[in-house]
Amino acid sequence: MFRISEISLKFVLLSFVYFVFIACGNKSTNTTDEARDSSYIKIDTSMVKVENPKITAYKSFVLQLDSVDSKSLQLAVDEFKRVVAGQSLDLGDSAYVVLQNFADSLEYELNIQLQNDTLTDFEAILLNKKPTGALLKLVNELKMSGFRLNAIEGTVYIALDRKFVLSQISMHLTEPMQRYIQQIDIENKEGFLNDASICISANKYVERLIWYENFIKENPSFLLIDNCKNYKKAYLTYFLTGIDNTQLYENEEEMKLAPYFVKAYNYVIKAYPDSELTQLVTEYKTAIEQKNKSLVNELIKKYIIKGWIYSQNTTLE
Repeated sequence: MFRISEISLKFVLLSFVYFVFIACGNKSTNTTDEARDSSYIKIDTSMVKVENPKITAYKSFVLQLDSVDSKSLQLAVDEFKRVVAGQSLDLGDSAYVVLQNFADSLEYELNIQLQNDTLTDFEAILLNKKPTGALLKLVNELKMSGFRLNAIEGTVYIALDRKFVLSQISMHLTEPMQRYIQQIDIENKEGFLNDASICISANKYVERLIWYENFIKENPSFLLIDNCKNYKKAYLTYFLTGIDNTQLYENEEEMKLAPYFVKAYNYVIKAYPDSELTQLVTEYKTAIEQKNKSLVNELIKKYIIKGWIYSQNTTLE
């Protein structure tokens, strides 16, 4: 019987938590345009920020839901629709953050339950076969509740189906929030790291970075702008430094770039010549091609100081 490795599950959760699971669950709701954020109201003219009562009530509602029952997600979605009906789209965005925080927490708890499941045989999921019996029942229950069973590196885990939620509430969200959720769903399905290797094509990697670059420029007051900046920073870190099983250099001593990064760097320079990413990559790639190791190190140091990438001690591995 195939079992779930606790270590593997933790790896999947930790890897996906940053790049996938908490994509909309970050509790940072900072915005530079407070006057447009209808999740808050002002008292007189003092500019005191007070949470909208509807958001407060919605938070209280989701806190009362069963945090280990997948069916709780639909209850949270139904209450979301009731709370935001007839309200501004900005309030819908704020309520969505509460909903997604709950969905992420529920997803985590369901994975803990799955880890402790010693009765279900997950062989069909691991072998990409059609499930039967108790496993089929579990798959259907999760699907009806907005979740699905996935497998990676011999590990089965539960993932939130963001389209399940978005299809029911998109009309209550701003266009940027809808785009953001759709992007996260794409990244969810494509993945990013598998066995400490980058598992998407070089071109797709570039497209992700360009998407975040453009989205951040176009939506500086987006409710979850800090999330976008964090994802861009994490992706850019690996784009410039590589990772364990997707090394930056084919031959580090000779400073010869690996084919994956040659393709990625050439693609962004050709496809997006006016992008900020191209300006950065051109400078970096030139230093590598000149085999100027000290300059490469200085550039990495500069990017860290400017907050564009993570330092080697804080890189998300």
